Amino acid sequence: MTQEFKKFQTVVFFGLLIIMIGLFLWIIRPYIYPLFWATVFAIVFAPVYKKILSRTKQKSLSAGLTVLIIVLLVIIPLLAVLGLVVQQTITAYSTITNPQNIANIQHTITDILELPTVQEIAIRFDLYNKLESVMQSIASTGIQWLTVGSLNTVTAIVQFVIMLYSLYYLLKDGEHWLKRFWHLIPLGEENEKILTERFISTTKATLKGSILIGIGQGLTGGIVFALIGIPAAAFWGLIMIIAAMIPAVGTAFVWVPTALYLFATQQWAPALILSAAGLAMGTFDNVIRPSLVGKDVQMHPVVILFSTLGGIGVFGISGVVIGPIIAGFLISVLSMYEQRYEAQL
Repeated sequence: MTQEFKKFQTVVFFGLLIIMIGLFLWIIRPYIYPLFWATVFAIVFAPVYKKILSRTKQKSLSAGLTVLIIVLLVIIPLLAVLGLVVQQTITAYSTITNPQNIANIQHTITDILELPTVQEIAIRFDLYNKLESVMQSIASTGIQWLTVGSLNTVTAIVQFVIMLYSLYYLLKDGEHWLKRFWHLIPLGEENEKILTERFISTTKATLKGSILIGIGQGLTGGIVFALIGIPAAAFWGLIMIIAAMIPAVGTAFVWVPTALYLFATQQWAPALILSAAGLAMGTFDNVIRPSLVGKDVQMHPVVILFSTLGGIGVFGISGVVIGPIIAGFLISVLSMYEQRYEAQL
């Protein structure tokens, strides 16, 4: 067998391997997101699984109990909140699209813009048209997301079951699969360890810095809305959760226009309470988020911002986590390159 033929065999083999991997990924593409979130939950709840395993000494039982804990503590409360949000979405839509309410908003905006200190800025930046549409655009965006979700209920249920099924086996066999995966990737033990730690640290940091803080801010904002009598408080709370997950946007996207409306309509107490709560949430976010995300993932805030926004644009809400993970991997690979070729650079 000639050397050329051996090279040809190698090319054919790796070509076939790439084709088969591509076909497999194409087949499972509708379920990539459930698999991804199963991986995220497996990483976050790995300490719980290991603690249970230390007592039961049985992987299957420990994985099953961990999944049950996740369902009871995370999934069921989330579904209950979403049910309340869907109910209030109808109320919010009816309220905002009511012609009388739209006229009131327009009148309020006009009163604000007639203030002498505001008129010059309003003319320069066309604030009338922007402020007039902001509340309705916020609501319509949230309604579109919820409508899409309600129209795909069956798909969501199937993906939810797949996520739980995958989560069980990731907890039970995840370490073995990871070792097998790295065995097939010739990067070297040190580089494999770096990439694994980067994936885990970025996932945990993003969850702490974006999702958990976003949920906390959204819940706080929703409670404040309910206390001051804003209709559909749960709906607005969900919108604030989503907005809080996006760097440079935050809950101010919702509460600032609402506070302006309350001030303009001379509802002083609710306006002051909402403003104080909003400023407190913003301060908390500015202080806590960088320390949670930047410290753990060792990424510049600008990188975190653009990777999150880009991730959301490409992957939807899952991009809040996927975007920073990809950026973290890029930084790790660049660091490996720098170390390996330091003498030539």
